[in-house]
Amino acid sequence: MDLRKVQKFGKSTLMISLPAEWVKSVNLKPGTSVYIDVDEDGGLKVYPPTYNPQGTKHEMQIKISENTDPDLLERVVRSFYVLGFDRIVIKNEGGIIPNEAMRKLREVSRSLIGLEMIANDLQNVEIRSYIDPTKHNFNVILGQLVNTLKLMVNYLSHGLKSGSRKFIEEILELEKEADRLYFLGLRQLILAQTNKSLAYIIGVPSVQIIGNRIIIKSLEEVADEISEAANMLLGLPPEGLNYLKDFYPTFLSVKEKMDTLLNQIVKLRGDWNYRAANELMEELRVLRKSLMLELENLQAQLMNDHRRNKYGPKIVGFMLRFYSAIRNLEPIAEIAMNRSLENLKEVDLK
Repeated sequence: MDLRKVQKFGKSTLMISLPAEWVKSVNLKPGTSVYIDVDEDGGLKVYPPTYNPQGTKHEMQIKISENTDPDLLERVVRSFYVLGFDRIVIKNEGGIIPNEAMRKLREVSRSLIGLEMIANDLQNVEIRSYIDPTKHNFNVILGQLVNTLKLMVNYLSHGLKSGSRKFIEEILELEKEADRLYFLGLRQLILAQTNKSLAYIIGVPSVQIIGNRIIIKSLEEVADEISEAANMLLGLPPEGLNYLKDFYPTFLSVKEKMDTLLNQIVKLRGDWNYRAANELMEELRVLRKSLMLELENLQAQLMNDHRRNKYGPKIVGFMLRFYSAIRNLEPIAEIAMNRSLENLKEVDLK
């Protein structure tokens, strides 16, 4: 650790000189701005204003065989992408890469933003990431993910209203897009955790990285629940989908409230206001309660209508998926409340 003396400059300004070796290594010039971060323990950190992607290249080699589990291979490649690796080489030193392994490598390359698979020969495959981390603001990624969720809910609403499978099938494609955004956002957060300059560039204060990981995971799980609800509808015969049109007015009310909640989350990202966070918490509580009442009413009607008895369990399961989706939004409201209060000197609740 370097010890330096604080000097006075002018009437009230205190200053210290920067280490010459560090100034040279990050190419600082007179007039250049730097980032200053105050740690929770009172320490002060200075970061250069630029992020050099060339200085953070990560490469990894994965050795496989005929016995390698293709699903495990897919998960490992996805994890290296999230961890920020830019070049992944898969080798089978004992022979040709199995067909199922190649299929999984193609799938994972197509399912992640910025990845490209290059087959060098029968025994070697290279996967490269062409993402420039500085070009992907985290809040923009979050906004895109929220908009994707709203589209999923709207397509589900149209599918119920019309009884059309085409609208419902579109939800499954949107869920894949939600996953792509989730993994990109997670990659950005992990890179920001190890590079504070990048954290500033993509709009993620270092103290908020953990909370942002919870937020983006919560949104991804909401997408999963909506996708599962769509799969339940796709499992019905045409007669079942037509019957569920009668259920549309009930779902429309849920859909409108869900839209309101997602819009509030978008607004909270730019303004961590404790009253708005409290309002979001209350609306989540009320919506959960109304959904449970609706579920109780549906179950009570199952014994009185043959068709309801036939398709009622699907409706109940469908509503339970939305109940779970709403529960997954609750951590976001809690984080919003905490962030709105953490730097206040006092709180006026009058």
